[in-house]
Amino acid sequence: MKISASNATWFARSVAIAIALLVGVEGMSTKSYKDTGGVWTICYGYTHNVKKGDTATPPQCWGMLKSEAEATGKAIAPYLPSTLNPNQYAALISFCYNVGTGNCRDSTLFRLINAGKIDEAAQQFQRWKFVKGKDCTIRANNCLGIPKRRMAEQMLFEQPYTIADKVNDK
Repeated sequence: MKISASNATWFARSVAIAIALLVGVEGMSTKSYKDTGGVWTICYGYTHNVKKGDTATPPQCWGMLKSEAEATGKAIAPYLPSTLNPNQYAALISFCYNVGTGNCRDSTLFRLINAGKIDEAAQQFQRWKFVKGKDCTIRANNCLGIPKRRMAEQMLFEQPYTIADKVNDK
């Protein structure tokens, strides 16, 4: 059985958790810039149709982040089991927001999740430490944020969803 993005409370909770993580790992820029992969980016890591010289207001950035996080969550839903908790799903939204949904769908991470090997799957986050072939654990490659992000995603993925969280969802 696959995740249903129509489970509104569960999905909204997952997206909200993902957005909180994304705000921390992406940072916000109201002016377009080239990211470590050379892609024109604005706001909180938004890349669709961004060009040099583009600008956005903070409310526009928030809207882009929210809509892109929701879209990412819906795009990956058909490829994941319904047994994931909102923290796990939020970590995957953040991860796929960064690497692309196609890369996620075809990843060993998703294959292990679907095989029920959750502990092994969690270890896969750390393998995604490269940008344009550069190892981001090497300071000189100027992309140290990637391994830090993967660690945050892995830690969230491994975080249990508690009874108190479930009560607060109601």
